Amino acid sequence: MGSSVWALTGKADAAVLCGMANVISDTDHLLEYAAYCVKYRTKPELREFMSGEYFARKGTLGVVFHAHEYVAALVIASAMLWKKNQRLAQNLTAFTAGYGMHMLLDLIGNDCTWRGYSILYRIRVRFDEVTICSKKRIKRGNGNESQKCVDSNAYI
Repeated sequence: MGSSVWALTGKADAAVLCGMANVISDTDHLLEYAAYCVKYRTKPELREFMSGEYFARKGTLGVVFHAHEYVAALVIASAMLWKKNQRLAQNLTAFTAGYGMHMLLDLIGNDCTWRGYSILYRIRVRFDEVTICSKKRIKRGNGNESQKCVDSNAYI
């Protein structure tokens, strides 16, 4: 995505910001997994982190940097800046494009509904993983008969 911005604009800083938006938006996964490891006193494992299994184990899905509301706020901020500071607006627009594309690809590729990508909705349902992640569910036979998402691509 960043290379597309560079090709369209010729601005390296805008391209870098677009690419950074894709990476920064996923740092919430690291923060959430670190909190999970501390709370449950478990040793971090790459396989567990990459699979997203820990979401089902803890029963919540926070990922606070993944939200439609942020895309809308960034679009509005970019539009408001165009008359005042065009260079800053271009950079913020590039960041917004990267972040928005990340959200779109996550929505298409993950097992989560449109509502699941709303931070306000996740707050309303108290970050309940089963409610948020509702496209595919299976029953677990570990004594807890609630339905949980377990697909490795199931998480935001």
